[in-house]
Amino acid sequence: MSGVDPVTLPVEGAANGALVALIAKALKVSRGSVRIVTGDQSRLKILEIDGVAQADLDRVFGSP
Repeated sequence: MSGVDPVTLPVEGAANGALVALIAKALKVSRGSVRIVTGDQSRLKILEIDGVAQADLDRVFGSP
């Protein structure tokens, strides 16, 4: 055995799905409105979110 606990290995796509669900819930939009544009296999991601105004993003996540 390689010494890697198989329980701790990431399930393909599970973290991305959880991220999409979390963002959708926070912004009160459907999961279909949130898409990962780039970074689906990276820690850094670019999301596209339909139906959300900049003011809503600032309210939920804070302004930059």
